[in-house]
Amino acid sequence: MKTTTKIALFIVPLLCSISLLSNAQVTLHLRANESDYLDNYSPSQNQSSAMEMDAIAWTAGNSFVSRSVFSFDLSKIPANSTINSAYLSLWGDTNTGNKEGDSPLSGSNAWYIQRVNAAWNVNTVNWNTQPTTDTTHEILMPQSVSIYQIYNGINVTKLMQDIEKSGNNYGLLIRLQTEVQFRSMVFCSSQYPDTAERPLLVINYTTSTAGIEDIANKPVVTLYPNPAANNLTINYSAQNSGEVYYSIYNLMGKQLVNNTLLGRGTNIMGTVNTGNLASGMYFVQLIDGGNVTNYKFIKE
Repeated sequence: MKTTTKIALFIVPLLCSISLLSNAQVTLHLRANESDYLDNYSPSQNQSSAMEMDAIAWTAGNSFVSRSVFSFDLSKIPANSTINSAYLSLWGDTNTGNKEGDSPLSGSNAWYIQRVNAAWNVNTVNWNTQPTTDTTHEILMPQSVSIYQIYNGINVTKLMQDIEKSGNNYGLLIRLQTEVQFRSMVFCSSQYPDTAERPLLVINYTTSTAGIEDIANKPVVTLYPNPAANNLTINYSAQNSGEVYYSIYNLMGKQLVNNTLLGRGTNIMGTVNTGNLASGMYFVQLIDGGNVTNYKFIKE
C-alpha cells in the first residue's frame, strides 16, 4: 500500500510585489477624511462637524438649497503611479434627523458628482465661499429608488484620473441636477459615528517600479491549512485597527478574487473560499489601508 506524507509549509511574506510583471498593482481602501455641508439657508456658516452630506432643495421656514464637498487623503499613492480604476460608495444617512431622506417629492432627485478644482478649507468653507467645480467628467446619478439608498461602487475613475493629472486633490462635490423644491439626497459624512458608513473610495493603481518593500511594521499573519482544500483561514494582527481586504492571484499575476473584505479590527480571523481554485500555487494579497502584504499558499 502506498503512503502519502504531507509536509507543512511555513508561510512567509514575499518581499516584492505580488505582480510578476514589470509593474506593481496596489489597491487602496480610503474613507473620506474631510467633508462639509453647504447651504444658502445659513450661507456664511461652516458646518464641517456635520454628520451628513446633503444635496437638497427644500424648505425650513424659508426655501434653501444645499450641496456638499468631501475629499480623501491620496498621499499614500506614489508620485510615479497611474490610477487604473476608482469606485466610490456612499451610505444613506438614517440617524441625523433627515426624515425626507432621498426624496423625489416634486420631481427627479437625480444628482451630480463633480470634481472640485479650487482649494477649500474644511474649517472655514461655507455656501458663500464654496469652491468651483470642473464638469468635464461629471457623473449624473439617476433618481433614487429608496429613502436612504446605498450607492455601492460608483465608477469615479475619470474624476480621480483628472485629479491625478491636475496634481491638485481638491476632492469632490455633490449637488442636485435640478435645485428646485422638493428634492433631496442625504448621505453619511466623514464625521458619521458609524465609520463603516463614511464615504469609501477604492482605488486601484500601478507603479512603474516594483522594488523591495520594507518589512518593518508589517502585520503578523498566519495562514492555514497549507496546502488548503476548500478553505484557507487567515489570522491577521496589526498595530492599528482597520478594514482588511484580500485578493488572490495566480503565478502569472492574474487577479482571480478581487478586493473582498476579510474583517475589521486589529486581530482578525477570516476564512477565504478556495474551493473554486484549481490545484497549484497562489498568492493572497492583504490590504490594510496603505499597508499591502503578499503571501504564498498551495491549493491541493
